[in-house]
Order: sequence, then C-alpha cells, then structure tokens
Amino acid sequence: MGLMRPGKLVEHLAGYIFPDWETAARHVYFAVIRGELPAQLQSGEILGPAELERISQVKWSRDPNDTFALPNDIGLSMDDAARIFSTPESRKTANVVSISDFVKPKA
Repeated sequence: MGLMRPGKLVEHLAGYIFPDWETAARHVYFAVIRGELPAQLQSGEILGPAELERISQVKWSRDPNDTFALPNDIGLSMDDAARIFSTPESRKTANVVSISDFVKPKA
C-alpha cells in the first residue's frame, strides 16, 4: 500500500482499528518509538534507535494537547501497521505505557 505520513495513518486507523483519533495516535506513536513500526525517510533509510530517541524527545505539534505527534517527514507503512495492530492483544500494548517510559532523565 506504500508509505503514509503519520497523521494520515492515524486518521486511517481511527474508527477502523481504534475507537478514536487519540487512541490511534498513541498506539502509532509508541509503535514507532519502540521500533515496532518502521519509520522511513524519503531516501528510503529506516530510522534507527538513536533517531527514534531524538524523535521521542521533541514536541512535534503546536497543539499542547497533541502529545503523540510524530514528524510529518517520515513515512509509515499501512501494511506494517495492519500487521502490528491486527489482533486485540496488540492493540492493548500502548495503553500500559506512558511517555515517561521513553524519556531519559537528565543527569
């Protein structure tokens, strides 16, 4: 199916796999940050752990309530998302984690 921008993928998953936009955004965000849902640059390069950690430490939306925004210049595969979120068990995963699980305390 090709690559989609994060916001478009979330839009597609909300109401189809997840009950609402915020739930879909949370699941997509954590799947990307964990490296479960590969994030790809336009060049085709897959982002590695260091880049994903940097993404997790930046606020990507001007909306203060949009905690789970991702940068718009990455591509996410709908096929990968469908595979990852295809079972009820996989859809529960993001409910038990918080953003603090991914932000390292400053020394």
